[in-house]
Amino acid sequence: MACDLTLLSLTPYPPTSPGGFGYVGLAYATASASNVQWTVAGPVTRSQAYTRGNDGTGVLFNLPAGRYTYSLSLVEEPGCPALTGEFMLGEAPVPVDPSLAEAARWEPVGGVLPNPVLLLVEASLSDAAGVLRPGLHVQVELWQPAALVAFAAFKATLRAATQYVDAAPYLRAQLVALLRYPATARSPLVDRDASLRYYYRYRVADAAGAEPWQQRAGERYAVLAALQGPADTMAPYVADGTGRVACIFPSGEAVQFLGLPLEVSVLLPAADVDQIRYAELRYLDAGGQEVEIRSYALPASLPAGMLRIPLPGLPLPCAACVEVAIVDTDRAYAGTCSNYTPTPAQPGYLLTNTGRLRL
Repeated sequence: MACDLTLLSLTPYPPTSPGGFGYVGLAYATASASNVQWTVAGPVTRSQAYTRGNDGTGVLFNLPAGRYTYSLSLVEEPGCPALTGEFMLGEAPVPVDPSLAEAARWEPVGGVLPNPVLLLVEASLSDAAGVLRPGLHVQVELWQPAALVAFAAFKATLRAATQYVDAAPYLRAQLVALLRYPATARSPLVDRDASLRYYYRYRVADAAGAEPWQQRAGERYAVLAALQGPADTMAPYVADGTGRVACIFPSGEAVQFLGLPLEVSVLLPAADVDQIRYAELRYLDAGGQEVEIRSYALPASLPAGMLRIPLPGLPLPCAACVEVAIVDTDRAYAGTCSNYTPTPAQPGYLLTNTGRLRL
């Protein structure tokens, strides 16, 4: 008895339609011609025995999908130690109705009192006989793309056929502000601690049971930012790739603090297929004339989210401001200015409400 069983792979397969069953496959290897017994336990228990040794594969069908963790036990012979493991079996994706598609939304969830993040849900308040449905409520789940389970779930009472529920507390819990400033960005990067792509699905339920899940098409992002106005005021910070200046601070000026990175953050939407984008710094003199353009190529693999764009530590001596934009063409060229060493009295970069950084 060699007891040399090795688990090569364990692959869960979620159902292809809502409410269906999934299955799990495994591959194993052993040098001895032994009996192999494996068992999967969770909401149900399935087991299978194989009488052949050497390399082998197996499949167990009819496993309920959902927020379940299955445990695996693989035994070669009596007296040999069991190989164990765990896996999750995700649910089938909910069909998305393209007619319900919404424009991409960027919602701030930072600050002491974050803005609400309102999710639209719709329901019928009465049954086919016109009788009000007792215990009417909605169940909401928040998901990240490609995740096997939701990262948050909550319920809300329904009092209207069209109603909004607030998801801000659950999104805020996923984006916790750091007690330190992030490390300096040496090239444009998406700060994964500052933004979260997600989608939501919901189903209406009453005392008689629950309806099928519904999901709206469209991209949604939670951003670790604080704004005084409604959520749609995040729109000026979205870099849409058309060259529109994406830096707008209504407060007037932003000053670099000693020891902190000199950079600008914008919201970068998802790129189109084969789209090439650049972070462009367009330097202007006091009269508004262009004196130089610098640009950074953005990797095609860069995900949507909070994009941090580093600014050169030494501003151009003949430039009075710099415009920051995301463009689809590399227009960079070297001007006639040369860098210089600033004195302590040098003001540094200031951001005006026109979307320009004043030097």
